[in-house]
Amino acid sequence: MKYAVGFFVVAVLVTLFLLPIAELGFGTDKMNDLVAKYYISNGLADHGAANQVTGVVVSYRGFDTLGEVTVLLLASLGVGMLLAQRYDTERPRPGFVTEYGARFLAPYLLVFGAYIFIHGHLTPGGGFQGGAVVATTLALLYLVVMGFQRPRALYWIETLSGWVFAGLGIAGLIVSGSFLSQIMPLGQPYRLLSAGIIVPIYVAIGLKVGIELSDIVKYFYKGGDQA
Repeated sequence: MKYAVGFFVVAVLVTLFLLPIAELGFGTDKMNDLVAKYYISNGLADHGAANQVTGVVVSYRGFDTLGEVTVLLLASLGVGMLLAQRYDTERPRPGFVTEYGARFLAPYLLVFGAYIFIHGHLTPGGGFQGGAVVATTLALLYLVVMGFQRPRALYWIETLSGWVFAGLGIAGLIVSGSFLSQIMPLGQPYRLLSAGIIVPIYVAIGLKVGIELSDIVKYFYKGGDQA
């Protein structure tokens, strides 16, 4: 009996979920006319980003992107709460090649990561992609240089990045009544200084994601010593 009831409840929930979206016409000309063609025709004028994917992620669905960054922050905090107190064992120092190779490559990797999120409104890339490169570099530096001790400056950078993202969204809400609306000049299309608030938002996302991902790696690496 319980299986029949469970099946019935699931069927009702699925039906209630499908009915509202049935009229959207995913994969049909109707859907393309309503959404895709609007983005293609109006995206550059609305948000100023030559990369339409960036425009959708940061402008049209920017509130959802803020939620994704928040989820990553909560994941990092959760891992830290579970593993941060298990730092009793010291890892052996890396070899000569690893240490000096990391020292040599780190500046170039950081510049490359920064390029990806600063240039994300023009070419494929963005805050999460550039942040992943930054996180890899920081994890490498934790291993060979900093001994998994997070510099205090990273705390302030991460905090400031989060406030920049949220602050720009709230400013748009105050100025024009829409969260993350464009409150900065769009600039000339296809130029680096264009797309209004998208550039500072992607810089904030790239830095915040990079620091938080590297923290997760740090917690697992050191916490795993006594797992």
